[in-house]
Amino acid sequence: MSGRVLLGLSSFTVGIATAACATLTGGLLLYSADGLLRALAVVLAVLSGALGAGIAVDLPRDVTFRLALRRRWRGLVVSFVVAALFAGVWSFMGDGASSSLNLGLGLTFLGAVPMFAAGTVLGAASRIHEWVAPPGAQAFAWGAGGAAAGVLLSGAAMSGTRFLPPTLLMLCVVILSAGAVVQTLGIDQLESDLVGDGAVEEPS
Repeated sequence: MSGRVLLGLSSFTVGIATAACATLTGGLLLYSADGLLRALAVVLAVLSGALGAGIAVDLPRDVTFRLALRRRWRGLVVSFVVAALFAGVWSFMGDGASSSLNLGLGLTFLGAVPMFAAGTVLGAASRIHEWVAPPGAQAFAWGAGGAAAGVLLSGAAMSGTRFLPPTLLMLCVVILSAGAVVQTLGIDQLESDLVGDGAVEEPS
């Protein structure tokens, strides 16, 4: 399998997990909040803003590209583990989950933090795709495809089943861990195919 496909698949896994998390967050918060339309607007604004802010974060200049990418993947996986733990606590709170404080915490830990972390990974992934033509947009195209799959996954998991939110989020952790491994393999493949021939240079 080519390096470009492997890198695309890694962005696909980010899209799956991100969309599944966003769908789950929206479902939990909207179910608990009064004023459906107003709550929906707030949730969508916060999640999209967090994702965009993560994409806009520049890569650090004091570490190698590989190390920066590895740290971003680690942060993304940790954010989903925290979200799964929070969802587990949320499921035992009952009516207490609908308080303003708990709704704010839920939007933060279930939605905003994972979205931001996913944005940082996708932003870095777009730099990887600068090595090959066409550049940049491939990471987001694969991510968008994964997002569609993630919405279907979360919708199927939460429709008429006993698939608990923490279980879905831990499944996302597994998917993201696989995505990090696949991305590493893709980078190695690109280095052997391109960098070894002097065609491209690793971004700094």
